[in-house]
Parts: sequence; structure tokens; C-alpha cells
Amino acid sequence: MNATLPELVRARARAGPGAPAVSTPGARITYRELDEWSEAVARRPAASGRATGSR
Repeated sequence: MNATLPELVRARARAGPGAPAVSTPGARITYRELDEWSEAVARRPAASGRATGSR
């Protein structure tokens, strides 16, 4: 499989959205939350007018 990390996270979020992606004694993040967070981060440059590949 030649998937990117975001693609793998998204696929895992669809298969088991409530499963823990990251877990520490003080916090737990599900795959759904991780996918939503990564989507929000990915949209930031586009929302500010930056094109793909710009610095």
C-alpha cells in the first residue's frame, strides 16, 4: 500500500472513529479527533490565500 500518513489516518478514522489514536495518562485523542484536527490544520494555508507548495 502506497498511502500517505493523512490517508492512513482518515481510513482508520472511518473504520473505527472512537478508537484511541494517541493515549497518555492525562489525555486521549480518538482517530476521529485526529482526523478533524489534521483537516483544520491543512485548511489554514488555503484560508489565508496561500497556494499549494508556497512558503
